[in-house]
Amino acid sequence: MSSANLDYPYTKPRAPISAMFSSPGPIYKLPTLVGEKGHDFESIHYKAPSYSFGHRTKLHKPGECSPGPAAYAQNPKMTTRGEFLGPSYTLKYRTDKTDTSSSPGPAEYLPNFSTVLPKSPEYKFGLRPDISNKNPTPGPNAYSLPAPDILSEKPSAPQYSIAGRTGRKNIETTPGPAEYALGSPDVIKTAAPKYTMGAQLPKENVADRSPGPAAYDNTKVTLTKPQSPKFSFGINHSPYKGQLVDRHYDDIYEC
Repeated sequence: MSSANLDYPYTKPRAPISAMFSSPGPIYKLPTLVGEKGHDFESIHYKAPSYSFGHRTKLHKPGECSPGPAAYAQNPKMTTRGEFLGPSYTLKYRTDKTDTSSSPGPAEYLPNFSTVLPKSPEYKFGLRPDISNKNPTPGPNAYSLPAPDILSEKPSAPQYSIAGRTGRKNIETTPGPAEYALGSPDVIKTAAPKYTMGAQLPKENVADRSPGPAAYDNTKVTLTKPQSPKFSFGINHSPYKGQLVDRHYDDIYEC
């Protein structure tokens, strides 16, 4: 395997950095030799002719320009062989509507009142008389007769009436069943046994009492077991970093 394959492919920066230059950079700005504007007047190089584009002319509005072909009215019947005139017809204008109100229509005649054709005899009822009350004689309901038990000579049947409703008594003045407080039967009788649930004890935290599986680090086996040797790569130095020159060591090596 060749040593060329072991070279590290350095990444090229997008822009030059100051570490790539060992001397001062382009701090002097020279006039340009391209174009007419800002050209170096002390240049000895021949300057080629330069051309520029013309400026854009003003776009005129349609009203400011001369009329186009569409501004002239064209004859639609004109062809390349002359004017085409086919048969043309027109409708006659509408005449005034005749006034028909001067002559009677069919609804003006009543055939029921015909005096020419015979018809069957017709009869009619007389007029309805006035039914207003003009008779001063009183009717049966105009007399108010007394009760039969007053002027009648016959005895009347016994009559009964219902007495009026008395006032409602206040039933709240008398005590009800709920007014009496009954004592507990356990006072005079043998009471049944009673049991209660004990209070809930605080839950003990198991994590505080013993370590869990995560408390042990199983990766540190090198503390009790032998391990293979390990190697690491050196530090990658920058190719743009300058080398330190120590005159003292050079004098020692020369001696």
